[in-house]
Amino acid sequence: MKRKSLPKHPFGPKEAYHAFVAWLFLPALAFVNGLFKDGVLEARWRGILPHQVSALILCALVFATAWFWLKWEGKNFRAPAMLLVGAAWLGLMLWFEFELGPRILRVPLDELKADYNILAGRFRLFVAATCFLAPFAANFAQNYRGESEINRWE
Repeated sequence: MKRKSLPKHPFGPKEAYHAFVAWLFLPALAFVNGLFKDGVLEARWRGILPHQVSALILCALVFATAWFWLKWEGKNFRAPAMLLVGAAWLGLMLWFEFELGPRILRVPLDELKADYNILAGRFRLFVAATCFLAPFAANFAQNYRGESEINRWE
């Protein structure tokens, strides 16, 4: 079965602005996720598990943000454009976390860096990878369909 994709659309300044606006939801979602971790997950579980579950929830929230942003755009973009958006989201996330996090939340930099240590059971690196790959994966999932599915719906 030959796979087909929908027509590609250019990615211009308007779409870049929309991608930035979509990213603005991520710090708010991460904050709410942190409250959920502190209030619910840590009350039920001890040790590293609440951090791991919280990181996986945040990965799902990042992907959902990319999914709904692309649904709102209603277009199929080229893979390099989506990887560029992912790189921008990753850069903004790291800037927000390592530059503004210590200043606003008063979290020590060593504690932030420790969240990226996979060998210690921390999953924050998965969140960073999701920020980078979510726009590409959501665009692919929404617009790349098998031939039988395209013929059935068009």
